[in-house]
Amino acid sequence: MKKLSISLLLLLLTLSLSACNFNDEVDEEAPVILEVSEIQREFVEGATAPNWATYITALDNIDGDISILSTMVDTDNVDMDTIGTFDVIYTVEDEAGNITSFTITITIIEYTEYTVGPVQ
Repeated sequence: MKKLSISLLLLLLTLSLSACNFNDEVDEEAPVILEVSEIQREFVEGATAPNWATYITALDNIDGDISILSTMVDTDNVDMDTIGTFDVIYTVEDEAGNITSFTITITIIEYTEYTVGPVQ
């Protein structure tokens, strides 16, 4: 019985230690931000802003996929009611504190109303 107890104790100790991360490697690599393909970059003035968080994905070498939250998206200078170009700035941080930024430039164009009538 004593041998069984010692064997179980050694097994538990081994499993506990194998679950620990003894990796002394320091994560100094920032996450990579990728733009989603086929995103809309041009909007008519007065249009509703899209969910900017869906425009990118982020991947980290240690943390894996990073969920994009609205707090990571800076649209302070974007005015959907003003014609011009504006930058949407993304800032993503991994668990180790490595930060990367990415900018997407959008364009707001003038709304033009077309009237369909009889051909003359």
